[in-house]
Amino acid sequence: MNFFSRQQVIGLVIGVLLLTYVFVIDDTSTHDTAKKVVDDMTCVRSVEKKIVRGDSMRGIIAEGEEVALMTGFYNCNNVLRGDVVAYHYAGNDSYVVKQVRGIPGDSIQLEKNDSSEWSIVVNKEKLKTVSGQSYSLRDSQKGLLESYIESYKGTLPEDAYLLLGTSAFGSADSTRFGFIGRKDIAGKIVIP
Repeated sequence: MNFFSRQQVIGLVIGVLLLTYVFVIDDTSTHDTAKKVVDDMTCVRSVEKKIVRGDSMRGIIAEGEEVALMTGFYNCNNVLRGDVVAYHYAGNDSYVVKQVRGIPGDSIQLEKNDSSEWSIVVNKEKLKTVSGQSYSLRDSQKGLLESYIESYKGTLPEDAYLLLGTSAFGSADSTRFGFIGRKDIAGKIVIP
């Protein structure tokens, strides 16, 4: 005999997820440190289960993995470096899931590396993927980011975020669509 329906169990699990502490990795230091953040859930409009298609977040989220999308989350919470977010990329019917790697006020530049490719540098640190590789852009890939960096004098402006996948050579991320505004972030991705 079942006491709870499947929907009630799912609701209970989501409720527990929403009430727990979230640990955010602060990648601005040379070592990983965790800081405790209590999220405000009053602005969350819905929590939707989504299945991830594609492998541009490999190492954080696997293709086929189920995640929860908390829409409206950023209406009352700050977007933090390290958050995994859903973004509605123009011309795409589904959300693009990426990690926030730069936030307003961060310094950003491109630095030529030994292989004649360009590394993305945020706050004087070369950005690395989860596997430890530096992001590397060929000359043909750096144009959009370079234009943004020049326009904003090397600082992410107010309401601008750098979103990246986990591929060292780029994916459908800020290397292709530039910085994005907070209003374009559909919500926070929670990985069970």
